[in-house]
Amino acid sequence: MDKFTPENRYLVIKYALETNNVSKACKFFGISRTSYYKWYNRYQKMGIEGLEDIPRSKPKMPNKVPKYIEKIIIRLALKSPKDGPKRICYELQDMGIDVGETGIYNVLKRNDLNTASKRMDYTNRSEIKFNKKKRTDKINIDFSNIYNTYPGYVIQQGTTYIGKIETLGKIYQIASVDCYSNYAFAKIYPNKESINVINLMETKMLPTVEALDLKISNLITNNALEYSTNWDKAQHKYDTFLTNKNIKHWTIPSKETQYFEFLHDFNSIIHEEFYINLIKWEKNYSIKKIQSELNEFMRYYNFKRPINKGFNKGRTPIEVIMSTKDKDFPLPLWFYVDSIKDGDKMW
Repeated sequence: MDKFTPENRYLVIKYALETNNVSKACKFFGISRTSYYKWYNRYQKMGIEGLEDIPRSKPKMPNKVPKYIEKIIIRLALKSPKDGPKRICYELQDMGIDVGETGIYNVLKRNDLNTASKRMDYTNRSEIKFNKKKRTDKINIDFSNIYNTYPGYVIQQGTTYIGKIETLGKIYQIASVDCYSNYAFAKIYPNKESINVINLMETKMLPTVEALDLKISNLITNNALEYSTNWDKAQHKYDTFLTNKNIKHWTIPSKETQYFEFLHDFNSIIHEEFYINLIKWEKNYSIKKIQSELNEFMRYYNFKRPINKGFNKGRTPIEVIMSTKDKDFPLPLWFYVDSIKDGDKMW
């Protein structure tokens, strides 16, 4: 089975229909036209249910990897020796290159680089120098004067490892926090991939921003692979997505913690007030069930929980946003009933 969830397959189909360009959608998400039309035909016949995983009876043998892609795989492997085929696969997909984990492993094995120790030893012996992608512009956001801006002026976004469930494996949270109002968005995913970052933006952030008549101007992330690439000449798919939405993307090393203060505060709150209550993971937990409970907490956080510090202390995030609107500005009904719960509606 491929790495795409049913929801993400729908996201690919939606993107292709909106742009009226299947080739562009396939290149953007790193899939083949064959995969796209397979999903599209199943969606046409059965709707969302047709996008569920179908176990393969026989695995397909990987095709021979072209020489120029093999060189890229080797370079990525030696640049980050601890990264295995799965992580390299993610970065290749963000570069628009569709090669499976088996194909990557075969390339590494042919070049005697199929273990982390071999890659590290080769790197140390050859003293290879890599040209990492450098940040060419310096961030110019003054967080001390954030109260003089507006909701959506700057969003901090990041991925957090939550834990491991026996029946599901590792669970990650992707979250975004508006620095002006503390309004936050969060979803649970089984992996750290760009498609999931885009999914959070499409299913949670953009519908809310549109309903509140706001605009996201700046978005800050760290330089993890789901947000950025170190490949010098590559364009990351999240950069492309944000550029198309007229959102300025700043990628900052995680160690520069001053640019992630609001996100770190939110993660501390959600850990202490939500995840700590799920520390004894139930065997029958599903992604859908965890997300449903997380949705409930996020409604509490955004609508009822007072901000505990800063210039908006004592007000709730939604109250801060509404204070910037006319008093008769209407809130959509789904703000109260959460009609876009995961599993009920896709968008």
